[in-house]
Amino acid sequence: MDNGRNLSDAELDAIKANRGVVQVTPFTAYLRNPDAAELARIAAIRLANDTVFGLSATIIGDEEEAIAIGERINAGGIWINDFDTMG
Repeated sequence: MDNGRNLSDAELDAIKANRGVVQVTPFTAYLRNPDAAELARIAAIRLANDTVFGLSATIIGDEEEAIAIGERINAGGIWINDFDTMG
């Protein structure tokens, strides 16, 4: 994942030897290694979405991060740093 290209040096040399054409579009790498915190968030989202019902969810934490997580949870209602007491 440290390589910002899709082709290796050997593959580029083979294309060059066969008079091939390569178009280069510069941009930063779009794949990255998730850190431990991101892996924990992914696991929590998968766990939250692994339900038949998914009626509601509450996310407690940093508001910006909680909203980002809430956007990925499949639930009928989502509370951020709050919860519905139903009455």
